[in-house]
Amino acid sequence: MKSIKYFAMFLLTGLFSLSMASCLYDDDDDSQKKISPAYYTQISGSYMGSVQYYVDDLTTPKKVEGIATVITADSTIKVTGLPAEAFVKNISNDDIRNALLAQATPDLTARFLIYNAYDEGLDFMTYPLSVEFKNVMVGESSHDYQIRLLYPSLTSGYANAKCSVVGFYIYPAALYEGDTMIEQFVTNTGEVGKEDIMYIEGIR
Repeated sequence: MKSIKYFAMFLLTGLFSLSMASCLYDDDDDSQKKISPAYYTQISGSYMGSVQYYVDDLTTPKKVEGIATVITADSTIKVTGLPAEAFVKNISNDDIRNALLAQATPDLTARFLIYNAYDEGLDFMTYPLSVEFKNVMVGESSHDYQIRLLYPSLTSGYANAKCSVVGFYIYPAALYEGDTMIEQFVTNTGEVGKEDIMYIEGIR
């Protein structure tokens, strides 16, 4: 229940702030602190938690537990255990979508940039790499697909004051085969809706 509450809160905050610009810190705000490399060390570690996303019911998110997130001081995030469904649910081609659903769960790698540090914690933007599905059989032929992800956005990620909890958003944006786009789900942050959002949260 607590996780759902946080998800709803950050969902509203994220959607409200998608079109806003970010800054590293504001000299006029005494609660904010200048970003230093120490914050990247502070947030680094292993987290275990969940991913939440919407499928058909846009009133209640689907929640999958057992998601492992590793954050390193070189500004890298790696997430394992994510369900393929969370990435491919918006694909309109039934054959491709069902073929990808049958694949092993993909790993997600992202870079991140801390842009705000304050007494309550840290805010960061995520820059995720494409998620790849190789040698996927659709019909009688094999294909290599990519799900490309939208980035970045304000309030895309946060860590609490002790960096014991982190949460961040991922937005599947388009399906590619090689360099050819097959289908686009969302083109910019201003178009993101509930159906596009994945919210990953972990506890250290």
